[in-house]
Amino acid sequence: MTNTSPPGTERPRYFHGQLLTAKDFADEQDYFREKQRRHNRLLHGWGVVCGLSVTPAAEGCAVVVSPGYALDPCGDEILVEEAELLRLPREWREDGDLGHAVTDDAVCPDGAWTVAIRYVEIPIYFVPAIGGSDDSDSLQASRIRESYELCALTSPPAGHERDRRRRRSGDLDACPSYPPDPEARWVVLAEVRLQGGRVTVPEKQRKPAQIGIRVHA
Repeated sequence: MTNTSPPGTERPRYFHGQLLTAKDFADEQDYFREKQRRHNRLLHGWGVVCGLSVTPAAEGCAVVVSPGYALDPCGDEILVEEAELLRLPREWREDGDLGHAVTDDAVCPDGAWTVAIRYVEIPIYFVPAIGGSDDSDSLQASRIRESYELCALTSPPAGHERDRRRRRSGDLDACPSYPPDPEARWVVLAEVRLQGGRVTVPEKQRKPAQIGIRVHA
């Protein structure tokens, strides 16, 4: 039998006497979450909305990312509520006599780093499932924390320059793509340089370009 139903999105419909399972509630959450993501991607684009400035930290080999809010390329929200200290990668000198890393003799290699942030989900508040045992295998996360990961990348994410130009061009002929690869979900905040143990952030990089509402001409 051919399915002649018109295409479109689906949402749960509840009725009196219906047997509900976890999937029904998950489907409802997925429907509204995907609707919000689609709204964010197509109306606002992606990038920094406010804050998330990057400045050198008082201690060497580190930067400070200010509180702020961003939308990632999938449309998920990234909320940083307090300033974050991000330490840049270090190199460990080998002890010539013992042949092992000396952890308190770390050096900061000269170079350039791309400070980026991405959305992550963390399962929390594990509780036992009804009918299960008390061992860890029967515990289920009762909440998901919507968080983020800050990182100093050795190079900008793949396709970053191309996607940034497309994002700023205001081209409305085609909808922005939905990146399925987690590595494509980075939002670049700044590119910093480290030389002689001193971190510098170009002034124009300290405040990321902000996004706004797309409006048809």
